[in-house]
Amino acid sequence: MKKEGKIIAAIASSSPKVFIDSVKMNGDLLFHVMTKDCLLTKEDCSHRIIKTKFFVNFIGEFLVRSHIREFSRILTGLDSSLYEKMVCEYRHADFGMIVDNECSVLSFMMHISLVQEIVIEEFSRDDDMIALAPDDPGFDINAYGLSDKENNSTSSEE
Repeated sequence: MKKEGKIIAAIASSSPKVFIDSVKMNGDLLFHVMTKDCLLTKEDCSHRIIKTKFFVNFIGEFLVRSHIREFSRILTGLDSSLYEKMVCEYRHADFGMIVDNECSVLSFMMHISLVQEIVIEEFSRDDDMIALAPDDPGFDINAYGLSDKENNSTSSEE
């Protein structure tokens, strides 16, 4: 198997934990995985495939689909006016990804409308429906960085 295939297979077989970092008022969602949890080495992180649109979109969507229950909790935590603004006004196009300097973290950016798209797709399947209701009664949408301070912020993104 070529190195590219080994890198993708390592991530797909590793089931890394996903950390949801924040959700912006425009629906941009930031999350990350640890490269060690993905079974990636520093050498893997410097491979040319890591920088391709194919890799970033494929791995990003794979991670979201693999953790759709966690991502869907964000949708259920939004009131209807925020849902309309954050989820329905924009469409996910492509993932963004950054590898930190130490090659310890893969950070992704996406639009939350992709979560809605996947949830609708899952509900249309008879064999494997997902539960949208948060499993944790202590679930708090504000844990993902949504606050009035951010709502009024006009500062530029990092």
